[in-house]
Amino acid sequence: MSENPNGTGRGRQVGDPFVPEEPTQAVRDFFGPAFSDVAEYARMLEEEGELRGLLGPRDMERIWSRHIVNSAAVLDFMPRREGREVLDVGSGSGLPGIVIASCRPDLHVHLAEPMARRVEWLEDVVEGLGLDNVTIHQARAEELRGKGKADVVTARAVANMSKLVRMTSKLIAPGGTLVALKGRRAPIEVEEASAELRRHHLRAEIHEVPSIMEEESTYVVVCSRVR
Repeated sequence: MSENPNGTGRGRQVGDPFVPEEPTQAVRDFFGPAFSDVAEYARMLEEEGELRGLLGPRDMERIWSRHIVNSAAVLDFMPRREGREVLDVGSGSGLPGIVIASCRPDLHVHLAEPMARRVEWLEDVVEGLGLDNVTIHQARAEELRGKGKADVVTARAVANMSKLVRMTSKLIAPGGTLVALKGRRAPIEVEEASAELRRHHLRAEIHEVPSIMEEESTYVVVCSRVR
Protein backbone atom coordinates (compact mmCIF):
# COMPACT_ATOMS: atom_id res chain seq x y z
CA MET A 1 0.00 0.00 0.00
CA SER A 2 1.23 3.46 -0.87
CA GLU A 3 1.65 5.92 1.96
CA ASN A 4 1.67 9.68 2.22
CA PRO A 5 4.58 11.54 3.87
CA ASN A 6 2.86 11.24 7.24
CA GLY A 7 2.75 7.48 6.94
CA THR A 8 -1.01 7.22 6.50
CA GLY A 9 -2.12 4.54 4.04
CA ARG A 10 -3.98 6.09 1.13
CA GLY A 11 -4.29 3.24 -1.34
CA ARG A 12 -3.33 3.44 -4.98
CA GLN A 13 -3.86 6.83 -6.66
CA VAL A 14 -4.26 7.77 -10.33
CA GLY A 15 -0.93 7.39 -12.09
CA ASP A 16 0.66 5.20 -9.44
CA PRO A 17 2.43 2.12 -10.82
CA PHE A 18 0.65 -1.19 -10.44
CA VAL A 19 1.19 -4.87 -11.12
CA PRO A 20 -1.38 -6.16 -13.63
CA GLU A 21 -3.41 -9.16 -12.49
CA GLU A 22 -2.58 -12.36 -14.36
CA PRO A 23 -5.34 -14.67 -15.58
CA THR A 24 -5.20 -18.13 -14.06
CA GLN A 25 -5.20 -21.34 -16.05
CA ALA A 26 -8.84 -21.80 -15.04
CA VAL A 27 -9.62 -18.46 -16.70
CA ARG A 28 -7.74 -19.43 -19.84
CA ASP A 29 -9.64 -22.71 -19.99
CA PHE A 30 -12.96 -20.99 -19.37
CA PHE A 31 -12.61 -18.55 -22.27
CA GLY A 32 -11.07 -21.14 -24.60
CA PRO A 33 -10.83 -19.90 -28.21
CA ALA A 34 -11.99 -16.42 -27.14
CA PHE A 35 -9.14 -16.00 -24.66
CA SER A 36 -6.80 -14.14 -27.02
CA ASP A 37 -9.41 -11.47 -27.77
CA VAL A 38 -10.41 -11.15 -24.12
CA ALA A 39 -6.76 -10.93 -23.07
CA GLU A 40 -6.14 -8.16 -25.61
CA TYR A 41 -9.17 -6.30 -24.27
CA ALA A 42 -7.80 -6.64 -20.73
CA ARG A 43 -4.44 -5.31 -21.95
CA MET A 44 -6.15 -2.28 -23.48
CA LEU A 45 -7.94 -1.61 -20.20
CA GLU A 46 -4.65 -1.92 -18.30
CA GLU A 47 -2.94 0.57 -20.62
CA GLU A 48 -5.72 3.10 -21.14
CA GLY A 49 -8.61 2.38 -18.78
CA GLU A 50 -7.42 4.72 -16.05
CA LEU A 51 -6.04 7.39 -18.38
CA ARG A 52 -9.36 7.60 -20.24
CA GLY A 53 -11.42 7.71 -17.07
CA LEU A 54 -12.99 4.29 -17.58
CA LEU A 55 -11.72 2.59 -14.43
CA GLY A 56 -10.74 3.84 -11.01
CA PRO A 57 -7.29 3.51 -9.43
CA ARG A 58 -8.35 0.60 -7.22
CA ASP A 59 -9.66 -1.34 -10.22
CA MET A 60 -6.40 -1.49 -12.15
CA GLU A 61 -4.86 -4.34 -10.18
CA ARG A 62 -8.00 -6.49 -10.47
CA ILE A 63 -9.15 -6.08 -14.07
CA TRP A 64 -9.49 -9.81 -14.64
CA SER A 65 -11.28 -10.80 -11.44
CA ARG A 66 -13.36 -7.68 -10.81
CA HIS A 67 -14.30 -6.87 -14.41
CA ILE A 68 -13.57 -9.52 -17.04
CA VAL A 69 -14.53 -12.66 -15.10
CA ASN A 70 -17.35 -10.82 -13.37
CA SER A 71 -18.82 -9.83 -16.74
CA ALA A 72 -18.49 -13.36 -18.07
CA ALA A 73 -21.10 -14.46 -15.52
CA VAL A 74 -23.81 -13.43 -18.01
CA LEU A 75 -22.64 -15.82 -20.73
CA ASP A 76 -24.78 -18.73 -19.54
CA PHE A 77 -27.85 -16.51 -19.88
CA MET A 78 -27.31 -15.50 -23.49
CA PRO A 79 -29.49 -16.82 -26.35
CA ARG A 80 -28.56 -20.29 -27.55
CA ARG A 81 -29.54 -19.61 -31.16
CA GLU A 82 -27.18 -17.69 -33.41
CA GLY A 83 -28.13 -14.37 -34.91
CA ARG A 84 -29.95 -13.15 -31.83
CA GLU A 85 -29.72 -9.51 -30.74
CA VAL A 86 -28.09 -8.44 -27.46
CA LEU A 87 -28.24 -4.85 -26.22
CA ASP A 88 -25.78 -3.73 -23.53
CA VAL A 89 -27.09 -0.47 -22.03
CA GLY A 90 -24.75 1.98 -20.33
CA SER A 91 -21.89 0.00 -21.79
CA GLY A 92 -19.18 2.35 -20.51
CA SER A 93 -15.85 0.61 -20.92
CA GLY A 94 -17.58 -2.29 -22.70
CA LEU A 95 -18.54 -4.49 -19.79
CA PRO A 96 -20.15 -6.94 -20.26
CA GLY A 97 -20.82 -6.19 -23.95
CA ILE A 98 -17.29 -6.62 -25.29
CA VAL A 99 -16.85 -9.86 -23.34
CA ILE A 100 -20.11 -11.19 -24.78
CA ALA A 101 -19.18 -10.18 -28.32
CA SER A 102 -15.74 -11.78 -28.03
CA CYS A 103 -17.10 -15.05 -26.66
CA ARG A 104 -20.22 -15.25 -28.82
CA PRO A 105 -19.38 -14.15 -32.37
CA ASP A 106 -22.69 -15.68 -33.47
CA LEU A 107 -24.65 -12.98 -31.62
CA HIS A 108 -25.17 -9.41 -32.79
CA VAL A 109 -24.18 -7.20 -29.86
CA HIS A 110 -25.30 -3.58 -29.57
CA LEU A 111 -23.41 -1.29 -27.20
CA ALA A 112 -25.38 1.75 -26.02
CA GLU A 113 -23.37 4.49 -24.33
CA PRO A 114 -24.28 8.22 -24.19
CA MET A 115 -20.83 9.69 -23.42
CA ALA A 116 -18.77 10.60 -26.50
CA ARG A 117 -15.38 9.80 -24.97
CA ARG A 118 -16.57 6.34 -23.98
CA VAL A 119 -18.06 5.75 -27.42
CA GLU A 120 -14.66 6.64 -28.89
CA TRP A 121 -13.06 4.06 -26.61
CA LEU A 122 -15.59 1.41 -27.63
CA GLU A 123 -14.88 2.13 -31.28
CA ASP A 124 -11.15 1.70 -30.63
CA VAL A 125 -11.75 -1.63 -28.89
CA VAL A 126 -14.06 -2.97 -31.59
CA GLU A 127 -11.55 -2.00 -34.28
CA GLY A 128 -8.59 -3.32 -32.29
CA LEU A 129 -10.21 -6.70 -31.71
CA GLY A 130 -11.71 -6.90 -35.20
CA LEU A 131 -15.20 -7.55 -33.84
CA ASP A 132 -17.61 -7.57 -36.77
CA ASN A 133 -20.64 -8.50 -34.66
CA VAL A 134 -20.83 -5.20 -32.73
CA THR A 135 -22.87 -2.05 -33.37
CA ILE A 136 -22.25 1.02 -31.21
CA HIS A 137 -24.98 3.53 -30.40
CA GLN A 138 -24.24 6.88 -28.76
CA ALA A 139 -27.48 6.99 -26.82
CA ARG A 140 -29.14 6.46 -23.48
CA ALA A 141 -31.38 3.44 -23.16
CA GLU A 142 -34.48 5.64 -23.20
CA GLU A 143 -33.45 7.12 -26.56
CA LEU A 144 -33.52 3.69 -28.20
CA ARG A 145 -37.22 3.12 -27.56
CA GLY A 146 -39.10 2.58 -30.80
CA LYS A 147 -35.88 1.76 -32.69
CA GLY A 148 -35.98 -1.99 -32.23
CA LYS A 149 -35.93 -4.56 -29.48
CA ALA A 150 -33.33 -7.06 -28.29
CA ASP A 151 -33.63 -10.70 -27.32
CA VAL A 152 -31.45 -9.94 -24.30
CA VAL A 153 -30.79 -6.58 -22.67
CA THR A 154 -27.75 -6.52 -20.38
CA ALA A 155 -26.60 -4.01 -17.79
CA ARG A 156 -23.73 -3.76 -15.31
CA ALA A 157 -23.37 -1.00 -12.71
CA VAL A 158 -25.98 1.13 -14.47
CA ALA A 159 -28.82 1.60 -11.98
CA ASN A 160 -30.79 -0.14 -9.24
CA MET A 161 -33.34 -2.73 -10.36
CA SER A 162 -36.35 -0.42 -10.12
CA LYS A 163 -34.80 2.19 -12.39
CA LEU A 164 -33.26 -0.42 -14.66
CA VAL A 165 -36.65 -2.03 -15.29
CA ARG A 166 -38.16 1.34 -16.19
CA MET A 167 -35.24 2.10 -18.51
CA THR A 168 -35.19 -1.18 -20.39
CA SER A 169 -38.62 -2.81 -20.32
CA LYS A 170 -39.66 -1.41 -23.70
CA LEU A 171 -36.39 -2.58 -25.26
CA ILE A 172 -36.97 -6.29 -24.54
CA ALA A 173 -38.29 -8.33 -27.45
CA PRO A 174 -41.23 -10.74 -26.94
CA GLY A 175 -39.83 -13.80 -25.21
CA GLY A 176 -36.68 -11.87 -24.34
CA THR A 177 -35.01 -11.11 -21.01
CA LEU A 178 -33.25 -8.44 -19.01
CA VAL A 179 -29.97 -9.81 -17.62
CA ALA A 180 -28.44 -7.59 -14.94
CA LEU A 181 -25.12 -8.09 -13.17
CA LYS A 182 -25.42 -7.35 -9.46
CA GLY A 183 -23.57 -7.81 -6.20
CA ARG A 184 -24.66 -9.36 -2.94
CA ARG A 185 -27.48 -6.81 -2.57
CA ALA A 186 -29.31 -8.39 -5.50
CA PRO A 187 -32.11 -9.92 -3.36
CA ILE A 188 -32.72 -6.57 -1.66
CA GLU A 189 -32.83 -4.73 -4.99
CA VAL A 190 -35.25 -7.26 -6.45
CA GLU A 191 -37.51 -6.98 -3.42
CA GLU A 192 -37.46 -3.19 -3.60
CA ALA A 193 -38.31 -3.40 -7.32
CA SER A 194 -41.23 -5.79 -6.85
CA ALA A 195 -43.89 -3.21 -7.70
CA GLU A 196 -41.97 -2.03 -10.78
CA LEU A 197 -41.48 -5.61 -11.94
CA ARG A 198 -45.22 -6.30 -11.65
CA ARG A 199 -46.06 -3.09 -13.48
CA HIS A 200 -43.89 -4.13 -16.41
CA HIS A 201 -45.04 -7.77 -16.30
CA LEU A 202 -41.61 -9.11 -15.47
CA ARG A 203 -40.55 -11.91 -13.15
CA ALA A 204 -37.05 -11.81 -11.66
CA GLU A 205 -34.88 -14.81 -10.85
CA ILE A 206 -31.58 -14.43 -9.02
CA HIS A 207 -28.68 -16.71 -9.97
CA GLU A 208 -25.51 -16.90 -7.90
CA VAL A 209 -22.52 -17.49 -10.16
CA PRO A 210 -19.30 -18.50 -8.35
CA SER A 211 -16.16 -16.73 -9.52
CA ILE A 212 -13.26 -18.74 -10.90
CA MET A 213 -10.78 -16.17 -9.56
CA GLU A 214 -12.03 -15.04 -6.15
CA GLU A 215 -14.27 -16.11 -3.30
CA GLU A 216 -17.04 -13.57 -3.87
CA SER A 217 -19.80 -14.69 -6.23
CA THR A 218 -21.52 -12.64 -8.90
CA TYR A 219 -25.30 -12.39 -8.84
CA VAL A 220 -27.13 -12.37 -12.16
CA VAL A 221 -30.74 -11.17 -12.12
CA VAL A 222 -32.72 -12.51 -15.06
CA CYS A 223 -36.07 -10.80 -15.69
CA SER A 224 -38.52 -12.43 -18.11
CA ARG A 225 -42.07 -11.64 -19.17
CA VAL A 226 -44.83 -13.32 -17.20
CA ARG A 227 -47.18 -13.01 -20.16
